[in-house]
Amino acid sequence: MHAKAILLITLLPLLTGCLFYPVRTATPVNIRVVDAETGKPIAGAHVLRIVCDVHDLHCQNGRIDRSQTDNEGFVKVAGETRFGFWAPGPGGIPVPSNQIAIWKEGYYALVFSQFGDIQYIEQSSGRKDIIEAINEIPLDRKFYGRLYDFNEVFSGGQAKLYRKIGSE
Repeated sequence: MHAKAILLITLLPLLTGCLFYPVRTATPVNIRVVDAETGKPIAGAHVLRIVCDVHDLHCQNGRIDRSQTDNEGFVKVAGETRFGFWAPGPGGIPVPSNQIAIWKEGYYALVFSQFGDIQYIEQSSGRKDIIEAINEIPLDRKFYGRLYDFNEVFSGGQAKLYRKIGSE
């Protein structure tokens, strides 16, 4: 009887259409930050990534990662894969929405928002840490939103920062 109960509990998610498998919940970031005009690497640039599930409209379960570029302008931010029971349908599988900001003094901040707008997350999230993280990003920004693909903005594994006029 005990074995039947364990078998039933094990198979019950499959009967509802759920499957146990790994899902990427945060995309890894492995890029080189360069000056848009000269192509030279930018050391010490700040990198902020906020990952929210597209179904988590207020980013209550979001993840915040901070880093800086090394002397050659490279930065790596780890991804995340989680195992779980997922339903193959709308809302049943986590879909990460990456918000990535890169900035350094003298340059416009590059802000990439995969789905939606980073301002919406700032306004709708009740999480103090997310609001504070977004407020760290300088207001002089070049924004890339829904119309841009991650691979397009970070073409060739590079993020290009544009110098502010008058900055040397």
